[in-house]
Amino acid sequence: MSRTMNAEGRATGAGAQPDMPPTRLFLVLPAICRSAGGVSESARLLAHALSRRPDIALEVVTLESEHFATDRPGWPDVPIHAFRSHGPSNFGFSPGMLAFLLRRRADVLHVHGVWMFHDLCAHLSKSRWRGQRVVVTPHGMLEAWIMARSRRLKAAVSALYQDQFLRKADAIQVLTVKERSDVEAALGTAASCVVVPNFVPPAPVVEQRPDWWQPAMEGRRVHLFFGRIHEKKGWRELCDAWESLSAGNDAFAAGNQLVFCGWVDGSPDFVGRIEALAARFGNVTYAGPQYGDGKARSLAGADALLLPSKSEGLPMTVLEAWAAGLPVLMTPACNLGIGFERGAALAISPDAAALEREIADFVTWPDARVTTMVENARQLHREVFSQDAVVNALVATYRGEAHPADERVPVPSAGTPVTADTIATALPAASPTPSPSPSPTSSAARPPSPGGPLAANSTATFEGAPSFPLKHRLLRVVWQLTWALLAAWTPPPLRRWRAMLLRLFGARIGTGVQVYGSARVWYPPNLDMAPYSALGPGVICYCMAPTRIGHHVVVSQRAHLCSGTHDVQSADFQLRVRPITIHDDAWICAEAFVGPGVTVGEGAVLGARGVALRDLTAWTIYSGNPAVALKPRKPFRRR
Repeated sequence: MSRTMNAEGRATGAGAQPDMPPTRLFLVLPAICRSAGGVSESARLLAHALSRRPDIALEVVTLESEHFATDRPGWPDVPIHAFRSHGPSNFGFSPGMLAFLLRRRADVLHVHGVWMFHDLCAHLSKSRWRGQRVVVTPHGMLEAWIMARSRRLKAAVSALYQDQFLRKADAIQVLTVKERSDVEAALGTAASCVVVPNFVPPAPVVEQRPDWWQPAMEGRRVHLFFGRIHEKKGWRELCDAWESLSAGNDAFAAGNQLVFCGWVDGSPDFVGRIEALAARFGNVTYAGPQYGDGKARSLAGADALLLPSKSEGLPMTVLEAWAAGLPVLMTPACNLGIGFERGAALAISPDAAALEREIADFVTWPDARVTTMVENARQLHREVFSQDAVVNALVATYRGEAHPADERVPVPSAGTPVTADTIATALPAASPTPSPSPSPTSSAARPPSPGGPLAANSTATFEGAPSFPLKHRLLRVVWQLTWALLAAWTPPPLRRWRAMLLRLFGARIGTGVQVYGSARVWYPPNLDMAPYSALGPGVICYCMAPTRIGHHVVVSQRAHLCSGTHDVQSADFQLRVRPITIHDDAWICAEAFVGPGVTVGEGAVLGARGVALRDLTAWTIYSGNPAVALKPRKPFRRR
């Protein structure tokens, strides 16, 4: 079930190209509300900018969430399609979103965030719609600190679809050069990366103080922590440093105020810690989450931003602070080294002891030095993180109009105004992937594709221990879950959907192939099915080695194609696999068994419950256990 909010009209703006139809663009993200933090905010600002361009027809595809109705008015007046999710909220399983993207074509999908189900939806959409371009913005979610959390779950998601999704994306928008190296570490390549930072609009004029302001704060220097209250943001180390400074220096305690703005995420002891510091020193406040006007007033009411993060993508809070003219104290993990270079930020450490010394030094700065940092912050925002330069670079990326990326990624340099040409590199438009087509000869004679670690080109036996590497095993687990969730229950007419899933996981599937939902394929990369072949209900395709099925082959209900066995003479009971080849127009009848290394000749028939442990001659009918030739079959040729 979904909700769609439609725009009544479209505004005009810069970037019009009258001779070209508008690019139909879907922004795809897990949430448009406050629960998504900086991901949602950066996408919201981008949506506003894109909605004013007549060359972009924008729609938003997202999930329903707790604050959807409250936060929807902050988005532009464009269609927003919101779908229900099921199961764990940090995965966002949504059949509705998947069905929508497979039913409605966009020219470009811009996907925000990774590790969730919306990535799989976009991946399947790209497989469904030939020529569709996909741009992915990970928002720092491939950073080493994040990759180290929930390693096994991330490994499963990567094996299931995410690695393929990212490698097949037409472009990956990374926010910093550091994030480009994170992508390379995760995928082994960064060839499709384009460096385009986030942007924020100029700070609004604010006349009112924030709601958290108290008379006791008058005359104090207010230090603002703004963002999610999470371990990786360094709130605990900041509290330790603040406590030590306040306990050891009465002047510091009386002249400075620490204000936390944000929502608590996985830190149950945070509120108690703040209450204890407030009761002891009277100079620490937790103001809760701040949005819209509350955020603007909070930034305007502060004297500096503190962000001792251990891991970030590109924190929107820092950009907003610079737009508001705030000096920023941040760690190098914020990936905004240009702020240090331009004198708009002071480098601090996530270590409590070092942080204590750095804050103590900052509060002794003369007013003139702080004023210089404020001016530098405003200038940096104007020159580097402006809306026009960033949006123009992204639109060029959507269309693949820029030159192919090379090893040199342009980045903002000190004193150089940034344009679309200086902050972005992009890839040319992706070439459509041709679909499988019949060859003049039997498909079983085609050279096999690499079938993963067990690929074989002949009847050579595979042996070794362990038999399958971890990635192979993870892929099988995720494949089985995917088939159970998305295919096993589907009716026979949805053959194209099931074929697409098999292709997605590496199988070579020709046109007109029918694989029933109740069939079971052990390892899709080892399956090669030529056009108009079929695996009937309940078929077990135990393709531990390459299994090649020719044109118009029928494998009937509950038949078993088994390409693996064990060495019964070995004390280790060693696994051995050999490929199976079934040539054109053969028929494997109900509940028959085809063993490892067997080649079924063209037009051969293996009768019901027959067992083939040796090759079957072309145009011959077999039956029994073991299978024996009964009589010849009259050959025919298809026109």
